[in-house]
Amino acid sequence: MESVKPAPVSLFSGKLRVSTHTHRPLSFQPERKASMLAHLAFHSE
Repeated sequence: MESVKPAPVSLFSGKLRVSTHTHRPLSFQPERKASMLAHLAFHSE
């Protein structure tokens, strides 16, 4: 199970990075959005 952990984390990290960059110009804080996305991604995966 430990071997499977790094795989999704990397993918999720990449998705989060793209999302943060895409929503960067928005008014709301990107950090908050990233945190929410991380929670959703973790539960979705």
